Amino acid sequence: MGREQYLSVQGPNGTATVYEVTDDSASASRAWEPAYEVEFSGSVTRYTSEGEAIMVAQQVTGAPDNY
Repeated sequence: MGREQYLSVQGPNGTATVYEVTDDSASASRAWEPAYEVEFSGSVTRYTSEGEAIMVAQQVTGAPDNY
């Protein structure tokens, strides 16, 4: 499994980091399709959509939509 920093979003509520996550194992049913994790304030949440992860990162940090 690989986890690579994809984006960092800063806003008045703090900073959220978006990671792209891939599963390299042979048994992974979605190995070719990455997932995205948002880490904010000590918690990590996983999303299947890049856009959803970025939108959540903007919301939790209070960053503007045009970040």
